[in-house]
Amino acid sequence: MAPLLDYWDCIVKKKDKFIGVDLGGTNVRAGLVEQGEITAIQKNPTLGHESREVVLAEICRTIESVFRPDVGGIGVGVPSVVDADKGIVYSVANIPSWQ
Repeated sequence: MAPLLDYWDCIVKKKDKFIGVDLGGTNVRAGLVEQGEITAIQKNPTLGHESREVVLAEICRTIESVFRPDVGGIGVGVPSVVDADKGIVYSVANIPSWQ
């Protein structure tokens, strides 16, 4: 339930900037959404055959490139099964280091 509460908190505080992240086997993309419009987008290679640490660093670098201090939240889409309660992503497709 925490994600719903976080979402509600953003609505109550009228946050209007969010970041959406798409983690794929070849690219990671991050887009800044302001008042419902994409205002910035960044795409970098995923480096899926590298270590988990390298892949995570690339995800963070991609997010940082569109981040603003007043962002209300970040959502991440991954091609895998996610256990939101435990914070675990299982066997991400096309990223061998996350098997």
